[in-house]
Amino acid sequence: MPIRSFHLWNIVLDFGIGWGAFSSQFSIKRRAQFSTPRPVNKAKALNLNHPNQPDWPTFFLACQALELYLKAFLRCKGVSMEDLKKPKIFGHDLQLGFNKAMELDLHKILDFAGELGGFVAVISQPYKERDFQYMHSGTWELVFITPLISLVERAGRKLSW
Repeated sequence: MPIRSFHLWNIVLDFGIGWGAFSSQFSIKRRAQFSTPRPVNKAKALNLNHPNQPDWPTFFLACQALELYLKAFLRCKGVSMEDLKKPKIFGHDLQLGFNKAMELDLHKILDFAGELGGFVAVISQPYKERDFQYMHSGTWELVFITPLISLVERAGRKLSW
């Protein structure tokens, strides 16, 4: 019975079920396709109601989609599941994951990687600390969400087919 693609990455990442067979059968682009575009689609839908407003769920979903795309890319480049889970290597730190992806030639696939990196530099810390998920009180420098969603969506398309 086929696993629906939006569940596959969570199953693989959280439980490590069948990753060896999965990773050996598919190309980088095909594996990235399984890293679920659903969070970015949900972020787009939320943003339609309140364009460029700092709605926490919208930021959280856009960042979650980016995290999954980066993790799929890194896994395809040979980074182990254990390393992807380690906070000092990636965990939920978008900046660490983005830096590692750039070392592994993400910029050769995404011609807009530099622009995406500027967004990552701003949103990584509040995302890592789960401020978008739990709406912690405080002050943050944020970016306009519409261009961020657009870049994340473009990244997903480039890493998928």
